[in-house]
Amino acid sequence: MKNNIEKVFVSKDFDESGLTLMRDAQNLHSQILFEDIEKRSENVKHFRMRDGSYMAAIYKKPVHITDRATGKLIDIP
Repeated sequence: MKNNIEKVFVSKDFDESGLTLMRDAQNLHSQILFEDIEKRSENVKHFRMRDGSYMAAIYKKPVHITDRATGKLIDIP
């Protein structure tokens, strides 16, 4: 999945208008605490970072689908 990342953004407070582009996503991997699944969209994952910020990884292809039973977005198997 790492190779499909199109853009990676980090923001102290999640706000799409104030996101800052991060150039080296691989170095950020060690700073990720967890994925915030409530912020998922079809081709975006949001991660909570050690410093309290959020990182949004935007993928070229969908990485989530809607679970018919729950209506929630889940990872594509």
